Amino acid sequence: LNFGDIPFTEIAEQELFLQNPGKVPVNFNFNLSSISRQVLIDIVPAVGVLKPEEKQKINVKFRAGIPDQVYETVLVEVEYYEPKKLIVRGQGTFPGIVLGLPRRDEAAHRIALEAAAQRMQARLMDNMDPASITASVPGSPNAAGSIADRPRRADPTAELGRPPATGLRGSGSG
Repeated sequence: LNFGDIPFTEIAEQELFLQNPGKVPVNFNFNLSSISRQVLIDIVPAVGVLKPEEKQKINVKFRAGIPDQVYETVLVEVEYYEPKKLIVRGQGTFPGIVLGLPRRDEAAHRIALEAAAQRMQARLMDNMDPASITASVPGSPNAAGSIADRPRRADPTAELGRPPATGLRGSGSG
């Protein structure tokens, strides 16, 4: 089942049909144990019995949950037959809007934008280590320097006369 593009927070629904052309009732089960997150797919009814010559409507609900491509496999188990794979896929999208607002100085903005694009291109070409990437904004007091070169904030516990905290926060002890 291909759900296509859907906002990642919304639920899409499709239906499929199971049919028993035989002369005896058969049990069916949609095995969801192999999917990565249980909230992705909901199938109703997930288990049941198909009487002879009966056709059963199955509702499949899909929620991407993340703005990314989702590809999952559900096993359709019918009695003693070999399970069949039901592929469920969809693209979780993040709805957004891009606005172009007027700038006070359009020429200065265009120059800054071109300079930023050139810096990004140069960094990509140099394959720099992410730890050495510099932040640079034209006209700012911290126009260059790596993250490691920036001054650290003062320890807020120093004002209270306590020694700085050591170790990991939230470790669960204590």
